[in-house]
Amino acid sequence: MKVQGAVEAWENHLTKKKSVGFSLFAVLLWWVILYLFSFVIKSLLPRGYHVETYMMYFYLSVLLFFLVWYLVGVPKFLKIKSEAYFSYLKFLKISGSRKGYLYALLFLVLSVVQYALLPASLQSSAPELIWSLQPAIVEEIIFRGFILGVLLKNFSKPFSVTLSLVLFVSIHFLNGPMGMLSATIFGLVLTGIRLHTHSILPGIIVHYFINEQILVLGIPMAVYGIFIIITFMRRRIVQS
Repeated sequence: MKVQGAVEAWENHLTKKKSVGFSLFAVLLWWVILYLFSFVIKSLLPRGYHVETYMMYFYLSVLLFFLVWYLVGVPKFLKIKSEAYFSYLKFLKISGSRKGYLYALLFLVLSVVQYALLPASLQSSAPELIWSLQPAIVEEIIFRGFILGVLLKNFSKPFSVTLSLVLFVSIHFLNGPMGMLSATIFGLVLTGIRLHTHSILPGIIVHYFINEQILVLGIPMAVYGIFIIITFMRRRIVQS
């Protein structure tokens, strides 16, 4: 008889109240860590520090914290044993999806090629290309991985998508109305990719290049849209 892993046991004991509570806590932790790390790093850096130096330390330290938190801290908190760890990664939609791996590779190749073809004036600096990894990786793990995952355990897909999107947009309110509108549009796209591929890996790639240069995603998103349309039409034909 198959022994139930800690992840499955935790999922089965998730209530609607706990799902919402975990989601709100994840967003609160995001805010706390950003402000805390910003204060600490500014305090440690010498006077007259370069902005790029601060950005590098800040973004990479936040990235390291959340990778440790979600890949080590949360499993420890849930008392997930080593044999059940893969199930936890599947819950976060980090692994276990062949379609996710294929889409991630497709988006990566197309986006890198397009980015390389951009004029130098539109390309980011080398340091920015490094620290921009943080928002793409961390936000996809939190919002399309953890939050959407816990919400889907107790709520309908429309409600789960809506609440996770609202929480995602809420962290962009400092960017103003246009920033929140962009977060809404691309949040829906990223959620659609996650639901279709059952993985956050393609979303991480898309999110990264959205942050670097929105126009660079033209071909990958067109390919994705065409594939979705073809898949939908094929299913309708089979059903008829």
